[in-house]
Amino acid sequence: MDYRLMDFKGEMGALRETVEKHARPYTELPGVSKGLKEIQEIYATKLDATKPEVMVFGIYNAGKSSIINELIGADRAKVEDVPTTDKVDYYEWNGYRLADTPGVGAPIEHQNVTMEHLKKADVVIFVMSTTGSNERRQNYVRMKEIVDAGKKIIIVLNDKNGDLFSEDGDRTIQTIKDKVAENMRQVGIENVEKKYYIVAVNAARAKKGREKSSQAFWDKSNMAELTNVIMQELKKTGPFHILSNAIQDVERALQPMIACLAEQDNDEGVKSANELLEKLRIRRKELREEMAASIDVRADRLGHKLPGMIWSLREKPEEAQDQVQAEVTKTAEMIQQDFENRLHELTGDLLEDAEGLTLKIEKLDFTADDIQVEVLPDMEEGESSFEVASVLNKVKDVLEVLNEIAIPSYGKNSKGGNALANTALSMMVSKGVKQAAGTALGKSLLATALGKSVLVPVMPYVGAITAILPLLASLFGGKDNFAEMQAEAAVQNEREKRRIQAEAQAREELAQKCMYMAADLADNFKIAIDSSLQVVAEEIAKPFKEESKRMKRISGNLQTDLNALREAADSYNALQNKFRSVGTEI
Repeated sequence: MDYRLMDFKGEMGALRETVEKHARPYTELPGVSKGLKEIQEIYATKLDATKPEVMVFGIYNAGKSSIINELIGADRAKVEDVPTTDKVDYYEWNGYRLADTPGVGAPIEHQNVTMEHLKKADVVIFVMSTTGSNERRQNYVRMKEIVDAGKKIIIVLNDKNGDLFSEDGDRTIQTIKDKVAENMRQVGIENVEKKYYIVAVNAARAKKGREKSSQAFWDKSNMAELTNVIMQELKKTGPFHILSNAIQDVERALQPMIACLAEQDNDEGVKSANELLEKLRIRRKELREEMAASIDVRADRLGHKLPGMIWSLREKPEEAQDQVQAEVTKTAEMIQQDFENRLHELTGDLLEDAEGLTLKIEKLDFTADDIQVEVLPDMEEGESSFEVASVLNKVKDVLEVLNEIAIPSYGKNSKGGNALANTALSMMVSKGVKQAAGTALGKSLLATALGKSVLVPVMPYVGAITAILPLLASLFGGKDNFAEMQAEAAVQNEREKRRIQAEAQAREELAQKCMYMAADLADNFKIAIDSSLQVVAEEIAKPFKEESKRMKRISGNLQTDLNALREAADSYNALQNKFRSVGTEI
């Protein structure tokens, strides 16, 4: 199953182990020792100590514990029908704390525990069921307390009747959503549409999907939408900002450590190699950050554009579906073109650098006779220091092939299945690489992810955006001028006022759903871009790494450790990039 809450704790732990393993042999060097201590301090005071918290609140027997179990992917929260505790139960998972609090309807002292804990929560989930608990006034009194505390509520409707993703069932769930909004108004929550987001899920299907390893059951549970919404809301919180800044601090602390180690080898060939590798790392980082910013802007525009477009076509759902597909495809194609241009620029710059270093080495007439090297027993006669000229030639071969990479557009008329779910960022090599397929280099590249499709599916829940169109058409067909309808409401009866309120709610839900979808799409594009950048970097660095292995008998593990620290610095940057959120408030 694809649990969308980022496992940042696992990634940070693995990176810390890598840094300590490859830096520890050089702690006698002040630059390395100082940097390592700084990194350990950042982990101790910020990264290990910061745990984003998701508070789960709601009615007993609505499925609160079941929702927690499916979020963490294990049966850890006890499923009870009656109140059994007056304390908050915490579940640690991948660096997060899920807080299972005493629910609505518990004894007053239990509820006081919950409301006190509310102040600490970063994201609040309020669980209700579709079987009646949505009508209880005490639910909405508690919701008002949450809103008054300045928190946005993610309301989870646990579908116990199996209505989700059936035509009649979706209409039933939409009716419940309307009632929830009206009940929130009744307890005095102002500007209701902006204060909450409702997600309908089926915890029982998610559990069955987990137990049977069935993606189909998981998809039909709609847990993907819930986990994405939680993730996007967490990205806006203080703890995520602390984590993001701390990861950036670790990356910065690694820079002087890398520079210090690079100075330890006096071999001019090694220095030249390290110079090019450092440029590769910096340009890779810059390209990643540039692409992330560009993707966020394009996703933000898409999220703003889709609601109005869909609403205007609410009576023509098939046309709306096609238009949504076209807009997503257009956005993907622009991202593809942007990446292609920047990738060509990166490889072109590195090719110029490699040419310059080659000329530098040729002028030095750098041969084995110019260097005093300790000859080890297992060295072959005539074996010299780092063969930089040979390595640079191999790197130039790789860069020239990479410069031929093109990223084709999507097929305009792809058919079959959910059109949105089939949309993908397809990274393919052009004929320039295919012509090289007869060479060892071409075969190597074609065997990587760069020579295949790297799919970025739009999550299945996106189909719900256009799936609600027939319902919207039946409820709100007719006028498009919302301001005109608001003016008319002053002289219309209560039923008409409620109809307009329901429309406002539906439009806001559509707007929020589109923004969450756009943010999730942006995350997927960033993952694909980073995956391709990794392939590019590995292919460019491969000749250096192979030569470093050959030289290990002479210079020990220095170059291997240096390469590992460079990769760790880049991985920290990639991790920090995952904490970015699309700039629009959802």
